[in-house]
Amino acid sequence: MKKFLGLLLLLILFTLPACIRKVGWVETNIGNTFSARYRLFDGMQTDIIRLETGESVILAYDIEVLEGSVTLQITDPNRDHVWKSNFTQNEKGELEFTSEMDGRYQINIIGEETEGSFDLQWEIVDQNN
Repeated sequence: MKKFLGLLLLLILFTLPACIRKVGWVETNIGNTFSARYRLFDGMQTDIIRLETGESVILAYDIEVLEGSVTLQITDPNRDHVWKSNFTQNEKGELEFTSEMDGRYQINIIGEETEGSFDLQWEIVDQNN
């Protein structure tokens, strides 16, 4: 019984860091828009964009940081970073990238004990036509 409790405690300790904490989280994720407001966000949220080789993505972002920090990153199907930036204050901007392979690209929002909001909107442009 003591071994079981010890193993259970270890399992709990190793899984706690992987938890996502969200307080006051209100999300909208429709089509090419992903946004949320929150009082506390600690963890990662992901959205997927399916792209074919040669398609370009124009992503507009509006990040509000009242506390903590937010990282926005784009990864390709091999999980290599296409783009990454960390925000500790409010910032608006736009980025563009062209897919080098077919597949699922991830938009990752990583909150680190943060309060605020994010608003992402993107457009996919087929450069092959």
